[in-house]
Amino acid sequence: MNEPSQRLNLNQRAEQELDTAHQTRPASTVTEFQTAEELLRHDAATVELPESIPGRLAESVQQVPPDPWWRRLLGS
Repeated sequence: MNEPSQRLNLNQRAEQELDTAHQTRPASTVTEFQTAEELLRHDAATVELPESIPGRLAESVQQVPPDPWWRRLLGS
């Protein structure tokens, strides 16, 4: 019969942990960008790519045909 009080204690403990996490986390800042290019530059400067991305990108570039499909089709 002690189960409801245990749930209450668990809920209180969870709330306290959330409060502590919110207090220790730095406040986020809002950044406004005038153009999409500014946003992309900021993103590129602040986000670290996963290690697998450069290799996958290199493989994809090697699979691209040298000429556009329409140029091959027209024989130009």
